[in-house]
Amino acid sequence: PYYLGGYCFGGNVAYEIGRQLQEQGELIALLALLESTPVNTSYERIPWWRPRFVFDFTINAVHWLNNFFGLETAERRSFVRRKFRVLLKKLRRRFGQGQVCSSPLDLEEVIEVSQFPEIELKLWEVHVRAIRDYLPKPYPGRITLFRTRGQPFLCSFDPQYGWGELAAGGVEVIPIPGSHEKIFVEPHARTLAAKLSACLDGAQSRTKT
Repeated sequence: PYYLGGYCFGGNVAYEIGRQLQEQGELIALLALLESTPVNTSYERIPWWRPRFVFDFTINAVHWLNNFFGLETAERRSFVRRKFRVLLKKLRRRFGQGQVCSSPLDLEEVIEVSQFPEIELKLWEVHVRAIRDYLPKPYPGRITLFRTRGQPFLCSFDPQYGWGELAAGGVEVIPIPGSHEKIFVEPHARTLAAKLSACLDGAQSRTKT
């Protein structure tokens, strides 16, 4: 059997690998997605009309603030500068002052570009273009989602991150501490490792029965 997993962008890669393997008749004992959201699904749609939306948005904003103030001072400054630059670009495009393009690729929406050399930025661009164009197909098995309390600032706020509409076998949600960027940093890393290890043990036990 196959034990697959991926973080963030890598979660979508693991999902597609698992889907294709199952399509070929292979057994997927575990598909673990770590802080990964599916692209081009209803999760990205903002349900303003739902009565719960304001409540969900407020709770999520609190998580964002907690994560923000948990950063080092330099990290907070960098985060604010990057988000402000991204906002200005979006406003210029919205009012026709930027480059003419229906959906331009802006790496700053995803990463802090100043932290990467040019060759890595080119790889990031390839990855982001690929994930932006990816249309996930249904998966016949079960997904195990490891997720923090926070979600993207604007989304459907689905607790399953939108994977429920794709996974016929359902979604098991395992809560983990930290923020999206800090799950591999202590002390959060050891908690994630323990929960992932327990998940692997359970998957191995199920395949033996």
